[in-house]
Amino acid sequence: MEDLHTLRDAFSLKEAAGAIELAEGLLQGDTPPAPAVRRLLASVLDRLDRLGSDTRDSVFAALLRGEALRALGRLEEAIVAFDTVVHRDRDAVAAWVGLGWCHKRLGRLDTAIGALRQALEASPDEPLLHYNLACYLSLSGDAKGAVEHLASAISRESHYRTLTARERDFDPIRADPLFLEATKQVV
Repeated sequence: MEDLHTLRDAFSLKEAAGAIELAEGLLQGDTPPAPAVRRLLASVLDRLDRLGSDTRDSVFAALLRGEALRALGRLEEAIVAFDTVVHRDRDAVAAWVGLGWCHKRLGRLDTAIGALRQALEASPDEPLLHYNLACYLSLSGDAKGAVEHLASAISRESHYRTLTARERDFDPIRADPLFLEATKQVV
């Protein structure tokens, strides 16, 4: 019987992950989710609540909870879930990015920057972390630090150069000569 519960929980986690991916595809920037998307995300949270205790307490379930809460705009609750993940798995890039994202939107830019710096201690070669840290450093007015991390992201994955053209977080440093040099192919 326990194998049946384990199988059911594994299936529920896959369904929850798929529903979150669908919901995130339907979100439009930082605007609140449409009612249908809210219902979908609420059903994810309900599904996660019904998991067996071992699965419900897993890192993956906590990450899914954080993603669903973040998409719903319940940022403080999302932070708790993401904190749970990073305390149990320092290499959980998605959770670190989620922490930074939530803190930034709550007006805690220094905390967002701190979270991404911690993440880079665990995963120093992860371009997504460098890119997001570059965004937050730009917003904080640290052009030099932003360009250093942006260059690090671009050197690992060139598509980040293209993303800078439409990323509004770089607006504060867009005219900086260091930024122009680092992004010269798209600016």
